[in-house]
Amino acid sequence: MRAYKPLLLAVALLAPLWALAAQQKYALVIGNNDYPASIGPLRNPVADATAVSNKLRALGYRVDLKTNLNLQQMSEAVDQYRRRLSANTANEGFFWYAGHGVQIDGLNYLVPLNADPASRSSLKFSSYPADQLLATLEEAGNTVNVVVLDACRNTPQLAATRGTRGLAVIVSTPADIIVMYSTAQGQVAQDGEGGRNSPFTEAFLRHIDKAEPLTLVLQDISADVYRSTDNSQSPWIGGTFRTNPRYSIVRAAPAAQPAPAPQPAPAAPAPQPTTAPQAPLNVRAGTPGTDSVTLSWDSAGSGISYKVYYSNRNDPSGAEPLGNLTAGTSMNVNSMASGTAYYFWVASVRDGLESAKSPMVTVLTAAVPPQPAPAAATVQPAAVPVNPLPDNFVRINGGTFTMGNPAGEVNRDNDEVQHRVTVGSFYMGKYEVTQREWAALMGSNPSEWKGDNLPVENVSWYDAIDYCNRRSRREGLTPAYTRNGDTVTWNRNANGYRLPTEAEWEYACRAGTSGPFSTGNNITTSQANYDGNYPYNGNAKGQSRERTWDAGSGAANAWGLYDMHGNVREWGWDWYGTYPSGAQTDPAGAASGSHRVLRGGSWDGSAQSLRSAARNFFAPSLRDSHFGFRLVRP
Repeated sequence: MRAYKPLLLAVALLAPLWALAAQQKYALVIGNNDYPASIGPLRNPVADATAVSNKLRALGYRVDLKTNLNLQQMSEAVDQYRRRLSANTANEGFFWYAGHGVQIDGLNYLVPLNADPASRSSLKFSSYPADQLLATLEEAGNTVNVVVLDACRNTPQLAATRGTRGLAVIVSTPADIIVMYSTAQGQVAQDGEGGRNSPFTEAFLRHIDKAEPLTLVLQDISADVYRSTDNSQSPWIGGTFRTNPRYSIVRAAPAAQPAPAPQPAPAAPAPQPTTAPQAPLNVRAGTPGTDSVTLSWDSAGSGISYKVYYSNRNDPSGAEPLGNLTAGTSMNVNSMASGTAYYFWVASVRDGLESAKSPMVTVLTAAVPPQPAPAAATVQPAAVPVNPLPDNFVRINGGTFTMGNPAGEVNRDNDEVQHRVTVGSFYMGKYEVTQREWAALMGSNPSEWKGDNLPVENVSWYDAIDYCNRRSRREGLTPAYTRNGDTVTWNRNANGYRLPTEAEWEYACRAGTSGPFSTGNNITTSQANYDGNYPYNGNAKGQSRERTWDAGSGAANAWGLYDMHGNVREWGWDWYGTYPSGAQTDPAGAASGSHRVLRGGSWDGSAQSLRSAARNFFAPSLRDSHFGFRLVRP
């Protein structure tokens, strides 16, 4: 176990984006190993600093590697670094420090080899203040500064002097600075074994050269460290980029400009269609009666007729056509059984060619109220509990599927190990919970982007739990959760609203598919809301909206669920943990943990983060504009 490794990663955007065009990259990398016994020698900082230097050189930085420095040498190196950066406001800087660090009176200090640990004051005045480093870089006036402080955690020799374990958290970060610790306060970061770099440094080296926004890269680093340390080391990230939220250390190559279009040939007679039309959109059902319902849909174009299919199972392959073709965009369906679930699909037909079936719409016909038996006037008929299915929910019939992804899938993470899972039946919301739904029940709207039909975001896992219980009570249902402070228990026999388990979510997302996405081997920005600058597996780039879109704006999967890929990450019930190796039935995740699972990726994520099996996880108290949720019910 490593005895020194918290990390502070701060990126300060100190000038406008236009200055990046003429940038120069400078890096100062310091690794301190050879401390005296009074402080405690370390094993890996020089090796880590050397590996980081090599990586930064490959990324175009002019690197100055310094090792085993005293206080004067550290001060001189930082001052020389400042002068290089200040020569041009377009310069980018990267500062990495690996070695001991201490917290004294709430302030952080980098410990040189000649520091005096005899007392708090002597150690304080013989160490280099982290605040001074940040102020020096701000004084340089250059465009971007990245600062990594990989510093002391649990050193017995300094414990009596330091008094407080770990570096102090920066409670309020300046604008455009992201702060990252390699592990949470109170934890000890692990060291490398057998001559290897530390788990954090290895994760950093694996991910830092991605051509993605740095905020996403840091999340990847955090997740990698958590997995590689068997969930014992949990990096912490705080702060935001306001000036340039899309900043990336590695800029993606600009897309090639298309060649000028050739002049069209003289118009020829329009050929007859040889491809099937598009399926109709927005198939919907009116309020069902006991034996009838009206279906309607949007027009798919001129000259098109429509064929309606139905089934008593959530399986389009076994659906039967309902009557003849219709030229209109609605149909009345009669002679249905009361209290029964029906599944409908609609296809477009033109010139004998039929489209694929539309997303499914579920109809639950009303039950016929029982007639009271002829009895004595003093005997009242028994009450009949009525828990009608709310609008915009889909019945998900249970089944068995392979959860996770095969080892050879592109961008697969190590925590996506395949295993067989059986889930029971449940109802799931077609859409992510909207701001209209949230505000009507909770009386507030925490979302960054406002709009009734936009998904609610900036909600924590605890916020989602509270919403589930409050909505259950309003509708006369038994709440699924009991909350006592931060302790939440799930009553699996309750009929109220709840969050899906991770297995339920992936089963519903896949909708019978087995590829990376429910859409197949690729997903486009017309099908899902994500950052189109980072497509999947070398596919064509798409749109980057840089915000949420209205729930249901993209394509539904085969089971009629919208935005399972992208828009906002969706909280699930489970604690994050390692998958079991054997088959499971209705699993509910790890028994305990520090992070809750989120699924589906978001508007700000790359396509690979939208994969059906991709897992993400954060502390349940965290709120973010990427975080939302959807509901399920038994």
